[in-house]
Amino acid sequence: MDYWPAIIAASAAIVGTAIGASVSMLSSWLERKHRRTTTLLQKLEDLTLALRQTTEWREHFEGTTAFQDSANTHPAIAFFPLESLTILYFPGLQTAVSEYTAKLRSYHSWALRHFVDADHQPPELLLSPQSLATRLGVLDQAGFQAQHNELQRLHKVLADAIGNEARTLLGRS
Repeated sequence: MDYWPAIIAASAAIVGTAIGASVSMLSSWLERKHRRTTTLLQKLEDLTLALRQTTEWREHFEGTTAFQDSANTHPAIAFFPLESLTILYFPGLQTAVSEYTAKLRSYHSWALRHFVDADHQPPELLLSPQSLATRLGVLDQAGFQAQHNELQRLHKVLADAIGNEARTLLGRS
């Protein structure tokens, strides 16, 4: 009978230690999860900024008036942050990003082909420097509008996917 108090005390100590360790592990896990969500939200903000930079790139590209300027606006530099953030942090967005950047690259090539093809440029475009967008509107109005509409659609699809990712992350935090 003298052993019962020692057994009870030892059992209580073991249970207390197990509960303390469990609470500590749970707290640590919740903290890591919170830090991960916070990091992902920051990277999602960076991704949104990178998406906006692609729009700025396109506006700059369309505003160029000389072939040298347009040739210096290669899309790879503008798209690298968008594509790398997606690969590293948001693989679920890879399809939307790759479709969008592929279309922007295609648009870049299409526009440059029209820009350098001097045989098809009307005389009024050769008299004064016109922006690339103006030239494209004159040279191929329907093609330019179709390219623009498709880029807008893909941009919206990607922006919506980013918004869904944000709602998911915010729902977890």
